[in-house]
Amino acid sequence: MKLKATIFYRLKYQLISLGIYYLYFLGFSFVLPGVTIFFISKQSINSETMVQSDLLFPALIFTMILAIIGARSDFKLCIQNGVSRFNIFLGNLITNFIISNVVVISAFLFKAVFDLLFKDYFNYSFVIVDQYAPTNMLARYLLTLVIIFMISSLGLLIGIFFDRFSNLIKLLIGAAVVLTPFLLGTIYSSLSSAAKHQVVTSIKNIIGLSADGQLRVMPLIITFLTISLINLVITYLLNRKRELQRLT
Repeated sequence: MKLKATIFYRLKYQLISLGIYYLYFLGFSFVLPGVTIFFISKQSINSETMVQSDLLFPALIFTMILAIIGARSDFKLCIQNGVSRFNIFLGNLITNFIISNVVVISAFLFKAVFDLLFKDYFNYSFVIVDQYAPTNMLARYLLTLVIIFMISSLGLLIGIFFDRFSNLIKLLIGAAVVLTPFLLGTIYSSLSSAAKHQVVTSIKNIIGLSADGQLRVMPLIITFLTISLINLVITYLLNRKRELQRLT
């Protein structure tokens, strides 16, 4: 019963937040550009101005911010109302998956409406998705969903990370994350040509780039699902010993 209440509570404010996000998105991606196009067309009859924008990137930013805020604020409220840490984690997992689907469906509907009514003035796209699955609707949906869900799982992990550790630990882990690419680059530069070729081949397999240069969507979906699973496992482990932070 407490799990159900937790899920409904999170869905309520997440859907409200999603509505606010789309109001801002419509304002900055449709209303303001539309007014600009109107005035340009009034000044020049032969003007052909088109607004081009990516729908995926702003959705990812919103999803991550929502997951980070929810991971920090919901824990305090749920613990105070007797919800177990496992149910808190499960509630976060379920609601993030539901919201990810809602974001994908609304973004696809948004693009379909604009392609139908305003295709001469607005060109909205999903950059990564359009490259990997330009025509297959099911593949487009699944790829967009796993990308957004991966970002939500990362946001959940970041939220718990900031709430779980002291500032010193945050600084040390943050420095390690920043320095990791330099370390990997150093290791890669010291490899033999055969080893470098193997590394490049492995990376291509992970991102779904075949030997003939074709992009395959399924390996990329599996990669994002694997990253999501790793994020969730770490989140679960951090959440098990998580304590309620009190103001002093």
